Order: sequence, then C-alpha cells, then structure tokens
Amino acid sequence: MLVCLHSNISPLRIIQMKIYQAIPKDDFHKYEYKFELMNSEGVTPYSYTPGLGTEYELFKEIYETTRPSEPWGLVSSKFEIKCPIKLIDFINFATNKLATGSDCVFINPMLINESLFFNVWEQGQLGHKGMGIIQKFLIEENYIFNNAMGVNSFAFCNYFVGNNFFWEKYFQYVDEILDRLHTEASLGTDVGAIFAGNANYHKNPTMSMQPFIVERLFSSFINKHKDIIDFSHYQYEIGHYEKKCGYHYGQMLYKLSRMKNSNIKNASGLHSWNTIRNRIAASTAVFMGLLHLDDPDEKIISSIDN
Repeated sequence: MLVCLHSNISPLRIIQMKIYQAIPKDDFHKYEYKFELMNSEGVTPYSYTPGLGTEYELFKEIYETTRPSEPWGLVSSKFEIKCPIKLIDFINFATNKLATGSDCVFINPMLINESLFFNVWEQGQLGHKGMGIIQKFLIEENYIFNNAMGVNSFAFCNYFVGNNFFWEKYFQYVDEILDRLHTEASLGTDVGAIFAGNANYHKNPTMSMQPFIVERLFSSFINKHKDIIDFSHYQYEIGHYEKKCGYHYGQMLYKLSRMKNSNIKNASGLHSWNTIRNRIAASTAVFMGLLHLDDPDEKIISSIDN
C-alpha cells in the first residue's frame, strides 16, 4: 500500500505501508483463496501458532525479524467479524492519515464497550479478577492515568498501524511495565501474583493476565504520549452502531458515546452518562447481550456455511 508523506525537506515522498494479518497456522489453508486479493490490497498473511504467544509477541517478532522501514501494523483474521467496516476501508483511512503526518492510526472494534465503560481498565474488571489491583498499582507508579477514555483513546484488539517512531516508543513503554510486573511476580507480591495468575478467560482458561494487561496499555500509552506522538482514530458514525446492534440500541449507544465524549472533563456531565449506563447495566440480559454483539462468536456466525 503506497502512502504519500509530506516533508519539510521535499514536497512529497512515496513510501509503502504494510498490514500483516495474523492467521492461525491450522487455518492457513482456509485463506489461500484470499491471498491474491489480500496482497493486492496491501495485506500480508502472517502465520502463527496459537497458544505459543500473544499479539504483543507477534508485534515484537515482526519488528525484530523483518525490521520494516515503512509504517506497519498487525490485525487478526477476525477484523471484519469484529469491525463494522472492511479491512480495505481501514487501510485507505490509515493511508490518508499517515500521508498527512499521523504517527499511529487505530480503530477500536469494540464501540459498544466504549459507550458503556469509563475506560479500558474498568472494562477489564468485568471478567478478570484482580485487574483493579493491577490498575491501582500502575496508577501509583505513574505508568497510567485514571481518567475517562473517549473515542480518541479507548481501544481494544490492537488494530493499529504506526511508523517506527511510534513502535519504538510503544515497545519501550510496554516492556518497561512488563519488566516491572515480572519483578513483582518474582518478589511474590500481591500484584505480582495477580499478574502471573490465571486471567479467568472463558475462551482460553490457561491464559495469564499478561495479554489482557498489554491490550489495555495501548489506550494508556495514547494518553501518556499524545503530546509527542500524533494519533488518529477511525471515527464511527451512527450507522456503524446500528449495524452492530440494531436501530434502537444503535441509536441509544451512539448518543451515549456522544454524551460521554462531550463530557470527558465535565464531572456533572459524566454523572448523567453514568446514571444512564447504570440503568442499562441493571438489566443483565441486555447489558451482556450488547457486549456479546461487540465480540461475535466466529464459529456461530460461520456455522450456517459448514
């Protein structure tokens, strides 16, 4: 994917942007018929073995083995199941933003979660016991902020593209925090025990807390570095909410997100948002149903085709 970048030295220069798409090794054959199309759109299939690492480790593997000089990113094969847009649309969006000076471009597929949660750390407390203790420790150590996150920082699934300036700062930030948490684990502290312990993840009961902490660090990284790194996010319209969860719920969640984002620094405004989202959360069936729409089950969706 060609990207035109403006420069103070020359009016225009052309570089290439590369998007890797992570595909489980055992499923690689299912995607072979798509490879030609993927390559034409600037997407490079990237085979990996599930269970041997996390997305963050795949980031590091790509960075250390291929050393891309162009902006690059890695997304999962579930991009179009989770996102209400096609991957090529995100590629085109990222291309334009990188061409006009952005260091990192991201999309948050979990738009319903953004509407309903104060920040990504609060969301993590829903299913991962001890996440709040990890959050408190990282706040006290000044690694993260305890602030409301809006559409310009609330992000899940690590769907982002960045230049080398971004990647170097991002790796430095995450590695420093992971080193500190591994030290806590070796010392046998409560924080370390939670970090090294089970994440209670229903899709994979063997996973530790590390990947779920790393996933949330991207949003906190944005908040910590927005003054030196130029971030751009994909801005959803009301139709995207309607596509994900139907007309009425879509309208409601779009308005709720707008209310939250317009009052990020307004305590009384956030109080009104909190009252409404608590009313939604009081109906467990509705609340959990909406969250499941944000992260559809691939096997159920594809079952009719099998």
